[in-house]
Amino acid sequence: MPYQTRSGQISSAINSSGRGIAMVVAAVILLSTGTATADLYDKVGEASWYGKRYHGRTTANGESFDMNALTAAHRRLPFGTLVRVTNLSNKRSLVVRINDRGPYAGGRIIDLSKRAAALLGFEQLGVVKVRVQTVQPARKKQKTLGKQRRHSAHSEESIRNSLARSPDFQPVTLRPPSGVYR
Repeated sequence: MPYQTRSGQISSAINSSGRGIAMVVAAVILLSTGTATADLYDKVGEASWYGKRYHGRTTANGESFDMNALTAAHRRLPFGTLVRVTNLSNKRSLVVRINDRGPYAGGRIIDLSKRAAALLGFEQLGVVKVRVQTVQPARKKQKTLGKQRRHSAHSEESIRNSLARSPDFQPVTLRPPSGVYR
């Protein structure tokens, strides 16, 4: 029996058992509504960045925001989730860690740190179309600490080491265009 989701996608069950139908329907609903778990997240949309104005302020997970770190804000992905962000206009991509909530501007799916935007080549543009894909879900559920400050144990090195353990990880060195950093 066909099932129509809110986005208009139609799916029919391949398996005739009730359990197979339920699994197919659940997967279609999760993927089409954008409420999928971090394991399944793969979206295309607009990205923006934030920097100096928020540098040093407390993020939603309690860390101090560092505009030079490879971090991002997302509305629903768990804190600590690693995602690959690909700039669709120049095909540059990098991995960032979710440590904040947002973006709050309409239509955007992720807010990146200033450094991430520079490495992806859209710091001057402000907004660009990107693809966001889960690389590694958060290891454990993190609490929102509000105004409490918390030391970030996630440096670029720890992210690199974590990715190196992944069987499909292939390191890429990105060099920013000349004149970006002063």
